[in-house]
Amino acid sequence: MTNLFLKFSDYTITGPFRRNKLSATSLAVMEEFESTEELAEMSVERLIDFLVQHGKNRFDDPEAVARALQKAARSSYRLPQAMADSVNLAMASSIRVIRTVQSS
Repeated sequence: MTNLFLKFSDYTITGPFRRNKLSATSLAVMEEFESTEELAEMSVERLIDFLVQHGKNRFDDPEAVARALQKAARSSYRLPQAMADSVNLAMASSIRVIRTVQSS
């Protein structure tokens, strides 16, 4: 959670997955987007498609989730690139461990 906070500070506080940060969709968001800028700049339509696909169409209002994600991305602080690369690597390793534990 420390690395997640460093990468995407408002994700852990106000983001749409604050109650279940380890859901399949939440992990996909953490893996897919290298930076908060990438998420904030993505079109809402593409983000909705991403959420519907990874959430297996289980969201009542995927547009609201997409907008909440983008709002959290815009309000999160930005890491310097040198630190972002290290945090992304640590996050990828942690997510692999989480997926392994979840599958056993």
